[in-house]
Amino acid sequence: MDDPNYRESELGDGTRLVTLGGELDLSTAGAEVRELLDECADSACHVVLDMSGVTFIDSAGLGLLVRTHKRLRAVNRRLVTLNPHTNVQRTLKLSGLDQILQIVDRWPAECAPDDGDPR
Repeated sequence: MDDPNYRESELGDGTRLVTLGGELDLSTAGAEVRELLDECADSACHVVLDMSGVTFIDSAGLGLLVRTHKRLRAVNRRLVTLNPHTNVQRTLKLSGLDQILQIVDRWPAECAPDDGDPR
């Protein structure tokens, strides 16, 4: 897969849910995904990043997560990493980012997307 699959939806409390798939590496952490996360950082209360479909992440992908996390934190918002794939969990742990990023296995049902329509 050349580009990661991604979609975006709003959660009931104004939080943005961004779902990524495929590989998040130097060649696929492209401008569209960076712009999407930048937009989320500028406008959402919080960002939930569903990474259950991301099977590989390298330093470029990790850098993207760190930049998004720092940008949100600077305005008292947070990045929640949702259900990362086993390979991604391993990389987050090896890099020490599992101690910095908020990582959860599931998101509360009451925060499910309003209409399920990806944007």
